[in-house]
Amino acid sequence: MGFVMGKKPTVRKSADCGYQLAELERGLIIERTRAGMKAARARGVRPGPKPKLSRQQIDHARKLIDEGQRRADMADLFKVGRVTLYRALVSR
Repeated sequence: MGFVMGKKPTVRKSADCGYQLAELERGLIIERTRAGMKAARARGVRPGPKPKLSRQQIDHARKLIDEGQRRADMADLFKVGRVTLYRALVSR
């Protein structure tokens, strides 16, 4: 159960009630969060940060790289880090 503040039965019982209430509240928070995430997915909302590069920007960067431009220059052009550009080029 955990740390109990006293040895008297009334103190232990009130501590038990506090633990149970905290556990109930945690369960409710988890349940509401899962329901909210499910509703967001049903609306088509993706969790997490927005992509830094659009599909058109990735295609444009890929085209310029194929024409001989350096990847670091493309990252500077689109104002993103090199790693961000590399990940976008690999993932799409």
